[in-house]
Amino acid sequence: MKKILVIISFGLLFSGCNVSLKKEEVVDQVKEENKVALTEIEEESEVSQIREEDVINIFWELINEKRIPEAIEMMSPKMVYSEGVSQAYGVQFNQIDSVRVLEIEPYFRESWNSSFEEYKVSLEVKMKESALEAVIPNYGWGENPNVRFISLSLNEEGRWQIGEIATGP
Repeated sequence: MKKILVIISFGLLFSGCNVSLKKEEVVDQVKEENKVALTEIEEESEVSQIREEDVINIFWELINEKRIPEAIEMMSPKMVYSEGVSQAYGVQFNQIDSVRVLEIEPYFRESWNSSFEEYKVSLEVKMKESALEAVIPNYGWGENPNVRFISLSLNEEGRWQIGEIATGP
């Protein structure tokens, strides 16, 4: 963020400032223009923040609506690297009777970059009775709320997708 502002400052200083202005006036003008630029950057960040969190909400809503193939399509190729893995996720997700997102919190922002973000997601999950017979009962879903750490990554088309779902950071 600081690098962007420095570049903006120098660009504004040399591109649009009147040479006859006093040094203090130039500094004040650059500060004001940077304040506007910073506000625009923050507003863009808030908009994209909502969009990325929506990916998580849509993913779980698709599972809740039993639209499992569409949910699996939202997962990165690193997660669903073979047909067998895709089918295993399908079996597990089909055993979910209902799921509801309770809370989404940004997690470990220091690791974020332009193509990776991670969230701590609290879910309310109700499994079908038959899920008790799985090798891991209820496929590892426990008492509510269930917390999952979900990373998002950008694909080649510039769309966010589920990069990882983990029980811990």
